[in-house]
Amino acid sequence: LFFLIFRDLLIGNAVTTLDQLFRGVGALNSYKLSQSDRRKKDHSSVELIDLQRIPSLSFIDFITAGTQIHFSVAVDFTASNGNPLHPSSLHYIHPHKYNPYMKALCAISNVIGKYNKQDRIAAFGFGAQTPPKYELSHFFYMNGDSKDAHVDGVDGLLSAYRSCLLTVRPYAPTDYSEVIYHVYKFGAAVQRQRASNYYFILLIVTDGYVTDQKKTIDAVVKCSYLPISIIMVGVGKRDYLSMQQLLSPLLKSSDGLPLKREIITFVPFTEDLSDKDLVAKLLLNIPRQFLSWASLSEKIVAFSE
Repeated sequence: LFFLIFRDLLIGNAVTTLDQLFRGVGALNSYKLSQSDRRKKDHSSVELIDLQRIPSLSFIDFITAGTQIHFSVAVDFTASNGNPLHPSSLHYIHPHKYNPYMKALCAISNVIGKYNKQDRIAAFGFGAQTPPKYELSHFFYMNGDSKDAHVDGVDGLLSAYRSCLLTVRPYAPTDYSEVIYHVYKFGAAVQRQRASNYYFILLIVTDGYVTDQKKTIDAVVKCSYLPISIIMVGVGKRDYLSMQQLLSPLLKSSDGLPLKREIITFVPFTEDLSDKDLVAKLLLNIPRQFLSWASLSEKIVAFSE
């Protein structure tokens, strides 16, 4: 017996072969369970009720077949990053080198960009007072455009980031939920329209402190039912514990909804993180999460028909 919380309980075992299983449902595939001393248990058995041949498809197979990756980026502009005009700030723009945010944006966008055929990136910010009234906003477009958040490639992303630093005022608290829910809306719309060739990846670059964990967990759990993956990158030297808690496979929303599948990839972006290690982590998790969604949505079966 399998339990989510308690230790699993072995109630018996049986031995068969793949050839035997392919003989189909019925008496030929009904097995009495044995205990460790090989005695048959009178009332315990296991029976085959269904068997399917599902092809072993890769992430690249889906991309080649037309799956479109929509890539969004959200940058943390909260005051905990420090005054952008001060050299100690994580947002400080040095004339000759990239700050931690710029390094993370470049490195990860270049990896995801290989699958983003249009090379368009939706660029968001959160945690700052924005013009013209300078009211606190947990979600705004980095490029200053009121209608379209998209920029062209990594160069456009860095340009929007630099311009945004000149116009917004860092504030608090840190709230990821609004940017997550923004991507959630697109995923939900695609699901309603049964447009199965879209997948959304959201990159959140932050200094690592979540003010409202409950709202963030609710948003993550809801996204786990949709074609969405979230990459969370921690920059600086703060405690990443609140972000690491989002990696639990046992997450539940405040109304009791369980996590459908794992969708979070957490990357602590440190100076000693090599490009090779970063690429390896992303290219392990994102395709795995995509294939998990494809399997749960029966996309793999449909693909093979």
